[in-house]
Amino acid sequence: MPTAVIAEFDPFHNGHKYLIDTIKQNTDDAVIAVMSGAWVQRGGPAITDKMTRTRMALSGGIDLVLELPVIYSMATAERFAAGAVAILKATGITNRLAFGSECGDAAALAHAARALYNEPPEVSEKIKKLISEGESYAAARDKAYTGIIPRGLLSSPNDILATEYIAAATAQDAG
Repeated sequence: MPTAVIAEFDPFHNGHKYLIDTIKQNTDDAVIAVMSGAWVQRGGPAITDKMTRTRMALSGGIDLVLELPVIYSMATAERFAAGAVAILKATGITNRLAFGSECGDAAALAHAARALYNEPPEVSEKIKKLISEGESYAAARDKAYTGIIPRGLLSSPNDILATEYIAAATAQDAG
């Protein structure tokens, strides 16, 4: 069964290569990627065109690249993750996802994902209040989850995405 990664590869770098090499060292199966197309999550065009990034990914060890539609690739981390996980689920060929994170703590990421998936109403209200006071959504969410999720886990880009990947997989498996 292939292992999947979700990425922008904009540009493809040594961290991506390390993740792919680590997967290949631990399995003989293929590695597939769901990759942003011409537009990326930062809200703008990719630095490198999608065909060049695809060639870089294939040269770096990816066996198949699937494009993440722009409606997901330019969205929030939650929608980015949900769209990519849905694409992987729709292929029917894998249920394994590998990703990097700043914290490197799988248990903490899984705990955070469960908390996001089961967001308490008081957290939702606190997020809305903090946003109304001028906080960004990301900062408000990180503050609202204080005491529930370790502080900072929802402020590091790869930890945020890892948590959202786990939450999306949980939600899609439940639905």
